[in-house]
Amino acid sequence: MTKDDIQLLYEFDRWANNRVLQAASTLSAEEFTRDLGGSFRSVRDTLVHIVRCEEGWLTCWKEPSPSSTFVMDFWKRTTPYLVRMRFLTLLRCS
Repeated sequence: MTKDDIQLLYEFDRWANNRVLQAASTLSAEEFTRDLGGSFRSVRDTLVHIVRCEEGWLTCWKEPSPSSTFVMDFWKRTTPYLVRMRFLTLLRCS
């Protein structure tokens, strides 16, 4: 992957996020928080997920050489408890 490839991905990310935010800005408060029954339930919850992912990637990019302690701490802060427990249970069973 080249520097130009990474730059293109960043540009796409900004473009896509702007489109999502523009669309979300037209919603009423009720539409924004309505339970849609999906993985993240509402548009609001989906946007929270996107922001957390962006924050997570930024954190990883800033860490020059992540240690196992950094990775585990990051995982604990960003992954819901029940998802971690299910993952660890699956590891033990395999």
